[in-house]
Amino acid sequence: MFGLTHNLYMLISALITIVLLVVFNHFIKSEKWKNNILQITSILVVIIHYSTLWVDYLSTGSAEVNNTMLFAIYPCNIIMWLLVITAFIKNKNSRLYKILSEFTAIGGIVCGIIGIVLNEIFIANPNLLDYDVLNGMLSHSVMVFGCFYLFVSGFVKLRVKNVFSCFCGLGFFIVHGGLINLLFWIAKLDACNSMYMLENPFPNLPWLSPYLMGVIALTLLFIVTAIYEQFAIKKEDRWYSKVVNKKGGK
Repeated sequence: MFGLTHNLYMLISALITIVLLVVFNHFIKSEKWKNNILQITSILVVIIHYSTLWVDYLSTGSAEVNNTMLFAIYPCNIIMWLLVITAFIKNKNSRLYKILSEFTAIGGIVCGIIGIVLNEIFIANPNLLDYDVLNGMLSHSVMVFGCFYLFVSGFVKLRVKNVFSCFCGLGFFIVHGGLINLLFWIAKLDACNSMYMLENPFPNLPWLSPYLMGVIALTLLFIVTAIYEQFAIKKEDRWYSKVVNKKGGK
């Protein structure tokens, strides 16, 4: 892990992401084009994710469909589809959009970066000439760009209220993971460990349950967003000012 190939990929991926975000932020001003970029990015993530089927079939005459192609088993699988939904929602002022976009942006950045840095397929076979390996890395890189672009485009703003959206999103992860695990159990299939609910992704830390990871993530998010608001947002717009105003009936 973290060999030359891995480090170079992470560096190049980060540089390309940063350059594109800066360029788009500078030149793309209309909401229509911002939305077009987001939609194209979300579709590209899906195409890359499934492209291994076409590459395998065209190169060998057959293609194996694994469980992540049929079911959203891991967090990144869900974020991929949430990015598509978020990109194509027309009413960007609705409460639903706010919750979806905020969770997608923050959850996608965190999950996507983890998927690049700790990619199990790449660690097992650090060969980017193997398309199955390259595919997994590229799909995460494009997804990370799309989730960052939600912030850069202005569709999502970093605020303490993001904590509520992420709380809802993590709740959805739990419900979804439980249903997928139950479905595999009913079908008498090997456990797929959806949302890491049966076994956490860090065997050396058995005490680190997905629920504890969620609590830690929400706590850190609150701290980060609270500090950000303290320095970047007017006092009357900060989270605690709004709480006081609501209690005062203003």
